[in-house]
Amino acid sequence: MTKLTQLHTDALLHVAPTFFEQTRRSPFSECGFEVEDGWYNLLLDAFVAIEAIAVDLPVDARVTCAQVKEKFGILRIYYDGRAHPAIDTIITQAELRSAKTCESCGHINGVHRRP
Repeated sequence: MTKLTQLHTDALLHVAPTFFEQTRRSPFSECGFEVEDGWYNLLLDAFVAIEAIAVDLPVDARVTCAQVKEKFGILRIYYDGRAHPAIDTIITQAELRSAKTCESCGHINGVHRRP
C-alpha cells in the first residue's frame, strides 16, 4: 500500500494541530496515516471540522487522533478521549463518503480494484 504523500500528510497535520497533538504512544504516532492519497480531500474536510470542535474543548476533555486507516475498503478514524457526538458524526460522514471514493485516485462512485 502506498501511504499519503508527505505533502498531504503535512497539510493534514497543519489544519488540525489540536487533534493530532500526540501526548502518548498510539498507532497514529507509530504509523501515521495508513491510507492513500485518493482520500486526501475527504480527510481534509473531516479534520478541519474536527479541529473546529477540538480546539474549543477544555483541556481535560480534549480528543486526539489514535489511528487513521483503511479497513475492509472503508476509512476508519479512531480517537482517544471522551466520546463526542459531533466528532462521531463527522467521522461517520467521512467513513460513508470513503465507501464511494477510490482510495488510490479519489474517483467518486467508482472504486477501482488493485491489480
